[in-house]
Amino acid sequence: MAKMKNRPIVDRILFCLLLSCLGHDAPVAKEASDPASVRGGLQLNELLASNQSGLQDEQGNTSDWLELANTASQPIELTGHRLTDDLDDLEKWAFPKHRIFPGGHLLVWMSGSPAQSFSPHGSSPTVRTIPFDRTLIPSGAEWKYRSFQQTDEEDAATEPLPKNWMQIDYVDDHLPVGRAGFGYGDDDDTTELSAGTTVVLLRHKFVLDSLPATESLVLQVDYDDGFIAYLNGQRVASRNAPKGTLNRRSVATDSHDAGLPERLDLSTHVNLLRVGTNVLAIAGLNNSRLSSDLSLHPLLGTLPPAYHASFKLNKKGGALYLVSPEGKVIDQVEYSKQEADQSIGWTHSDQATWGYFLTPTPGSPNTGKQHPEPIESRLTFFPNPGAFESNITMQIQNHSSKPLKIRYTKDGTIPTESSPLYNDPFPLDEATLVRAASFAANERVGPVLSGTYLVGQKNTLPVLAITMKPSDFREIQLETRATGHASERPASLEYFDASGKRTKVTGFGLRLHGGAGRNGGFDTKKSYRTYFRKSYGDGRLGGWIIPEAKVKNFDQLVLRASSNDRAFHGSSIRDQVIRDCHADMGALASRGSWCVLQVNSDNRGVYNITERMNEDF
Repeated sequence: MAKMKNRPIVDRILFCLLLSCLGHDAPVAKEASDPASVRGGLQLNELLASNQSGLQDEQGNTSDWLELANTASQPIELTGHRLTDDLDDLEKWAFPKHRIFPGGHLLVWMSGSPAQSFSPHGSSPTVRTIPFDRTLIPSGAEWKYRSFQQTDEEDAATEPLPKNWMQIDYVDDHLPVGRAGFGYGDDDDTTELSAGTTVVLLRHKFVLDSLPATESLVLQVDYDDGFIAYLNGQRVASRNAPKGTLNRRSVATDSHDAGLPERLDLSTHVNLLRVGTNVLAIAGLNNSRLSSDLSLHPLLGTLPPAYHASFKLNKKGGALYLVSPEGKVIDQVEYSKQEADQSIGWTHSDQATWGYFLTPTPGSPNTGKQHPEPIESRLTFFPNPGAFESNITMQIQNHSSKPLKIRYTKDGTIPTESSPLYNDPFPLDEATLVRAASFAANERVGPVLSGTYLVGQKNTLPVLAITMKPSDFREIQLETRATGHASERPASLEYFDASGKRTKVTGFGLRLHGGAGRNGGFDTKKSYRTYFRKSYGDGRLGGWIIPEAKVKNFDQLVLRASSNDRAFHGSSIRDQVIRDCHADMGALASRGSWCVLQVNSDNRGVYNITERMNEDF
């Protein structure tokens, strides 16, 4: 009995020795003890053991993850199934009650924090990286619609909208059909409405043969300027909506630009869904009949619950086992040292094998090109980023494990497969942010390398250069209501002292700071809050950035735009002068310094770097 009990351990040791002798780095799926593991039924589908810049969990962390897939023709209940990385401990982490539908996927965060939650962060307006677990109304779906324009005839314009238009039993056979999005004026709407439309009514019927297995019902809407949403006749969400009953003269109470879809949590209304026919009805509102545009593009779906396993994946190599309720290993994978942001996945072909994907696909089938082993990529710039009085010629040097193409940008955007191909050194004659990455065919390999070159600039202040996805910075600038960790976006920081020497490079998290000062458009000078975490780079930033603070390092700083000051006389120094005087008199005050702030090589003006007065101050 003892020999039989220890047999899996012996097999595992022999298997590892064999891999070592052969020098095989590819992940391997060993024969499992249940027929379901033969690429049918419930299976391990993809995992990422070194997540540095990919998918974020509901708390905004780039936790490692595992993806399960159901390739059977029937739903599979996960109750009783377990995950482990140790065959001596098959009870390491048990799945909660959850059902995966045929063709469905489930993401499990391998964070080491065994939590189960439907966190509000998972469906907040600023979190859109997590794919829908089940899409009830997809993008570009067909909707019945009717639009209205304001007229100069008072009586006609104040007529109520069609009675019960949002109810399931409303007869809509006479209404035209159009695909989302609806609108005019932006040249990006699928269904064009007449210019000057102030109200558009949308109805979409969808049929459920079973209720969702999760409570996280989410409405995603891209809109300009407001809307009211009804689920099976009940009002469930709104933005910039007037009070009282809508009529044909109704307009949005404020303006809002389309381009950044919002997610609204409808979890408290999931009980409105029913087996059979359901209807989502939305009234889209313009803020004026003179408005130059209108947009409305809705989607409806459920987010997967935020399941966190009680143990982490080891990026240096390891194993993972899927265990049935009967205690049998039904699927497994063993893998070697991992490269950042490259996943291990199972192919769905006649020659199905485990292999590496440069572009992870959590929440969907693994359809990209598979590689037998991870690909290492490392680039460097010459000369190093810094300040230069005159024009320079720069080089991008390749230190990758395989011949790879290098593509680059000079406009702050992330290099893609269509970006310029680097062949020879090129000149720089002005302040430029250079970003470069390696590519295997059309897929990026490894992280993006960024460097700011302050060519022809003469700064008397230090320069704080921030590099981040332009879409992330635009989101931070425009999502004025967003707060908390979920509103934070990853970025990298370069600090150049007054002589132009780059003295610090690290990753960090950026979000908006302040109250009234966060209002305004993209070009408005706003204040920001910086968070230094090990998940981004260095966990702290040295205290030298504010010499008078007399602390060794910071985990948070505020980049103040001095919005309380500049509107009156434009000096932008009054706040810090008052704090310094307060401190000189022996009172408690936050110290500060000054810099020129650049975001993706765009000069945002002079900023006041200050300590953040929180519990760690």
